[in-house]
Amino acid sequence: MNPTFFVSHASVDLELTNAVANAIEASGGVAYVAENDHQAGRDLPDKLVESIRECNAFVVLLTSEGFQSEMVRRELTLARAEKKWIIPLVTPGVGAVEGRVASLLGLIEWVPFDPENPSAALTDLTGLITRYRDSLLAEQVRSYREQVSDLELRGTQDVTALRRENAQLKNEEMVLLAGFVLLAAVIIISAGSA
Repeated sequence: MNPTFFVSHASVDLELTNAVANAIEASGGVAYVAENDHQAGRDLPDKLVESIRECNAFVVLLTSEGFQSEMVRRELTLARAEKKWIIPLVTPGVGAVEGRVASLLGLIEWVPFDPENPSAALTDLTGLITRYRDSLLAEQVRSYREQVSDLELRGTQDVTALRRENAQLKNEEMVLLAGFVLLAAVIIISAGSA
């Protein structure tokens, strides 16, 4: 399973957003960028809400424009409410004013993102995504092993139950057989005394 990362951004930052999306996909994730998901006639807020709810993690690009975007703030609020893993990428203009970032992100740690030299932040991002993807895979393997173990246990319990039922049927068979033998003996004795 490749995790899906919703990439929240201001519309004017689409070029940077595509660079972030390419880094996500290069590291084995799936990047969701609303502009690349054309659904003519669909209500945009509904599409965004559904995509955030279905994603595994949420990347928010906080440039000056992204920081001021009401849509980005709404998406971030929903991602928090949905308890998504949030990875903020914060540009120097926004990051320079720590109080502004803290007011929006609270205690969430962020990755410094320099649009003039994005390679360091994108390297950090790909490392985070790779570790996240690997942790999801490890969780799937653990879950699979638990399911196999449960099935094996149930199988053992089923075999034990079948053995008990079989033993009970054999006991009932023996009782019936003993009853037939006793009935036959009574009939023979009755026939002999008559």
